Formats: sequence, structure tokens, C-alpha cells
Amino acid sequence: MCYNIELIGVKMKLSQETISTLLNFSKISPQMKIHAGKVQSIKNNSVCLAYVTVEEDFPIDFCVYDLSEFISMLSLVKDAELQFNEKYVSIKSGTQEIKYYNTEESFVKNSDAKDVLKNVPEFEINFDLTKGNMESILRGVSVFKSNVITFEIEPLSVTSFVSSNEDSDTSNNLKILIDDKPQDGGRECLGQVSISVENWKIPPNDYTVYVSSKGLCKFESKDGKSTYYIAINKKRSTLEAI
Repeated sequence: MCYNIELIGVKMKLSQETISTLLNFSKISPQMKIHAGKVQSIKNNSVCLAYVTVEEDFPIDFCVYDLSEFISMLSLVKDAELQFNEKYVSIKSGTQEIKYYNTEESFVKNSDAKDVLKNVPEFEINFDLTKGNMESILRGVSVFKSNVITFEIEPLSVTSFVSSNEDSDTSNNLKILIDDKPQDGGRECLGQVSISVENWKIPPNDYTVYVSSKGLCKFESKDGKSTYYIAINKKRSTLEAI
């Protein structure tokens, strides 16, 4: 691994927004390669893939073996200042200092997500999903202990659906009208697309959701800072491009 010597030792602080991003990343994968620059990415066997532009410009690549542990260490030192070195990052404030050592990249699974997008299929339809609706969906998932989140795609509307039993037509459920003017990509798509709750690693925000009948959803934030790709639960999805 090569380093720009001029950047080694540069001091920086992490915003709460960036810490929240790393915390969400830790739900996708326990390990991460922090990339030099602002764009950070993570994946877990291509079931979920995330790209987020953070506020800070990281000086060098740095591999973290246990992302949750790294975040916990940040919380131990109030108003911490980070200084990245070739072998470790110094987390320091006043008389307190923690050294977190760089991990060999070969030990970090799914460390590079850059090449995954080469085979992304065409997205036939898209619709808007607001932060408020997403929060309502997640509350419904918690109340009904749902296993999947389903979007019902119709010619002039998109509705989200969660229930206490996806195999029963009479189970308790929550339906929310998500979008009454979905934009298709030149082809009409009808049916249902479902995402397993265990794979739903997307923080609430305002998104444009892109759907492919070939098994993939893309959530692109309205602020342009983050993009999440999630595999569709094919067993419970009936979406077809006509």
C-alpha cells in the first residue's frame, strides 16, 4: 500500500453526520476500507451496496477490521481529533489518546465496491420515497414484526405494504401511498417488488427509488450525497416489465 507522505499526519475531526454514516455502514458490513477523499463505499456480498459523500476529505486509505469497535472508540474521546499515520490512526483530545491500528487489506472482506457497478441492470421505473414515508414504513415493520417491505407498482401509483404475516391475506397490515405519478423508463412495469427487512440498511432520507425487474433497487438521495443498491427478494416479487 502506497501513501502520499505529505498527507500522513494530517489532523481532522469527524462530523456527527459522518459518524452516523459509518454507524450505518457497520450494519452493512463489520469491516471497511476508508478511502482517501470524500466518497466512501461499502458492500456485503452485493446484497447491499452503499456510496456516500461525506463532509471530510480523508487523507489516505485506511482499513478498519471492526467498524463498530472503531466507532465506539471515537465515543470514548470527547471532541476527538484524528491523525492518520501509515500504521495507525491517533484518536486524541487533551490528555487522552487512542491508537487504532491499520489492518492489512487482505483481511478486510468486501473492501472495494468500485467494480460492482459494471453489471448494474437497466432500471425500468422510478418513484419518490420521502423521509416521512420511510420512517412510517420502518415503524410499521417494528409494530408488525414484518420480514419484508413490499412496493406495489401500478400504472398510476406506488404503494408500500408491510404486514404481520406476508403469507396471509387477512393479516394485520399497513399500506401507504408512496407516489401517485411514477416515472417509467419507456416501458410499463406492474406487480410487486419486495425487499427483505434484514437487507434494508438504508437510513431515512428523501430518495428517488429506481427498480429493475432483474432483481435490484437503487435508492438515490435527493441531496445527491448517497446511493444505496439493494437486492430484491425474488421469491416474493412479481414485478415484470411489459
